[in-house]
Parts: sequence; C-alpha cells; structure tokens
Amino acid sequence: MPVSLPRECRADVYQDEQSLVVEIDLPGVAAEDVQLKVDTHVVSVRGLASEQDRHRYYRRERGARAFTRDIPLPVPVRCNLVGADFANGVLTIRLNPVSEFDTPSKWVFPTRSDEALPC
Repeated sequence: MPVSLPRECRADVYQDEQSLVVEIDLPGVAAEDVQLKVDTHVVSVRGLASEQDRHRYYRRERGARAFTRDIPLPVPVRCNLVGADFANGVLTIRLNPVSEFDTPSKWVFPTRSDEALPC
C-alpha cells in the first residue's frame, strides 16, 4: 500500500496569466516512476522513490518506497489539456481552468506518452 509523504512531496499551487500551475517536489524519484492523474478538482501523483544501491547495508530505512499525494485544486480544470514537465526533482503541471461552458471530466495523463487517456 502506498504511503503518503507530505514532507517529501511538498506542493505549491498558483495561477499565472495563462494557467493553473502545480509544482511538486519529488526528490529521489525518476520520471518513469511517476504516475499523474488529473481530475476536474484534484491532481493525484503516485510513484516509487528509490535510493541507489551503492553499499552493503546493515540497516536500511531509506530504501525504495511507494508514495501517493492528492492535491485539491482551487478551481475546476480542463482535464484533456494538461502539460507536465519533470526536471531536477520537481514535477511542474500546467492546467487550464474550466470555462462555464465546459463539461467536467476525468483523465489519466500518462507520463511516458504524449496522449491523455480517458478514465
């Protein structure tokens, strides 16, 4: 079962001129180990953080660990228009707020592909 890591997965949510931006610190996590799911009101991040195996350990408490983090959004977003970038241990997600004419939806945004898939 994934554990929640609020101290290690700190997040900032802000709005710039063009989009709603979510930045999440994911130290020790490789881009291919991150799963991102965007719902109209929530961004969910799941993955596996692992340390490099460079030593012969007598005790190991900081090894591989699964994590999950659900971040509520202050405004509804269009789930089919998601941009994500992962650099230097920071996942940056750009979302477009919903206009009053959009219908709410839920999408899974794969980090290994360029297409968003409906849930």
